[in-house]
Amino acid sequence: MKKVIFATAVALFAGPSLAQEPLSPNIPFDEQRHERAKVSGGLVVGAMFTADDVPRASPLLTATLPAGDDAVDTVCVRVTSRDGTYESVNTYSIGDAARRETLTFDYPTRYPDVLGSAPTVARMNLGGCDREGPVIPVVWSDAGQPGQPGLVIYVNTAGADTIVAYDTADGEVVARCAQVEETGGIKYSAACPVDPAGLPREQPVTIHLDVTRNRVVETYEVEVVLAGD
Repeated sequence: MKKVIFATAVALFAGPSLAQEPLSPNIPFDEQRHERAKVSGGLVVGAMFTADDVPRASPLLTATLPAGDDAVDTVCVRVTSRDGTYESVNTYSIGDAARRETLTFDYPTRYPDVLGSAPTVARMNLGGCDREGPVIPVVWSDAGQPGQPGLVIYVNTAGADTIVAYDTADGEVVARCAQVEETGGIKYSAACPVDPAGLPREQPVTIHLDVTRNRVVETYEVEVVLAGD
């Protein structure tokens, strides 16, 4: 069995009514379109409180920063389309931005068609884009209000069967990750549901991802920290 451990910090989404003025990305804004899918990369491609195929009319990302990270003055935001033909990597200066309050992040894309209709996920991590810092899941500010899912972790498993498991106050939760399909190339192939309701706040929680490849189970551990009361 192969085991890989990831450190992940997660902030619970608060309602958009609490949002402050949008934060702007550092210049230049970096985004790329590819003629063919780029499917290589890390395991965790996105972490969101909304489904990847929810239509988006306004390019604003929303997230809540966990408390206790005052020393961090930047976040890195990666946005990736399901088919792997669009990707962006950008930093935002957060400075004295409030913790435990909803923050919005302006996303000045040159490709509104991608953001408006193509299935897309985002991953935000604390610190610069030259490091793999703890991850904060996000939502598009105008997406996912009615019937939004819990936390969904989108992973690149090349179509392999994937199981997600984690402990709650009521016992262990085990679920099969949904297979993600796309015509042509695909960047992430599984959507793993995590219900944050039963997880503790402000302390690490281990999310297990069991990926079966050629009858061999590879176990990945994602450390999650939920901010909030």
